[in-house]
Amino acid sequence: MNPTVSIIVVTYNRASLISDLLDSILNQVFIDWECIIINDGGNDETDRVVGKYLRKDKRFTYIYRPAKYKKGLPGCRNYGLDLAKGTYIVFFDDDDIVHPDILRITTTAITTGTYDFCHYQKQSFIESKELPKHIMENMVIQGYIDFNWLYRLITYDYAIASCTVLWKKDFLNERFNEALQYAEEWEFYNRLFMKQQEFKGLIIENVLYFNRKHPESNTHEFYNGNRIRVLSHSRAAANLLSNYFKYIAKKETPVIQYLLTILIRNRSLSLYNHSVSLLFKGTLKRFILLLLYFILPIYLNIINKYKKWQSKSILNYF
Repeated sequence: MNPTVSIIVVTYNRASLISDLLDSILNQVFIDWECIIINDGGNDETDRVVGKYLRKDKRFTYIYRPAKYKKGLPGCRNYGLDLAKGTYIVFFDDDDIVHPDILRITTTAITTGTYDFCHYQKQSFIESKELPKHIMENMVIQGYIDFNWLYRLITYDYAIASCTVLWKKDFLNERFNEALQYAEEWEFYNRLFMKQQEFKGLIIENVLYFNRKHPESNTHEFYNGNRIRVLSHSRAAANLLSNYFKYIAKKETPVIQYLLTILIRNRSLSLYNHSVSLLFKGTLKRFILLLLYFILPIYLNIINKYKKWQSKSILNYF
């Protein structure tokens, strides 16, 4: 008999952290789950650490990513999706912790109506001892997500993190782009929404996921200028821009501007030039947009310097 929920965990050299996550999964009030742990080729003590949980509970499965799937988070998650047997899918990161009521509350919430996914809230932490361990009694509905939210989702006005959503497996008929090493979830979900268009998600206020802050995370590397992460962010934006023109009939200028600005900020000239040439007809328009690539950073730099100068002037006044 298939489980209700398939939990997909990708791990890579996190032997020192993954126990916290696996303990929090074992502590779930809701018990009808399987947990597929996929090792992306690490060489630390993860086998030994995870082995303890395999002997403790048969609901855990531990496998290495095969060569068929590209190394990295997207390839491993695609492998997990292809293996998953549950009615619902949830992704957890190997360095985080989940609330003991996360599966009970989200599976209850998603069945209160015809929903394709349930989005819950997360909270950052440094020390796990800070986290609440109490059981929640009720879920609190905050709102609903549908195709009208596409602008907000693409522009991060409302962000959906990969580990803060319980999905209906049948809704996930796309796969992660395995060429990406950052922003792969943003590209994946918005591509999914663009193609399907008919969807409805439930938002609940409950904080059910706890993401650990540390310097080895992909997000930390991106904001510190790691070129692999920055280039991946640009590729994700270029892919979304291409899909936006392909699938969306009524195009909104702010969405196009937002995605092009990502390419400008990341200094991805080749991707920017390719996107402009592919999507915009007319030599003059392409020329203006190419000129914008070089002018916008100068303009933003002047604005930032002016704001700093203005701030200092106000402080000197007092």
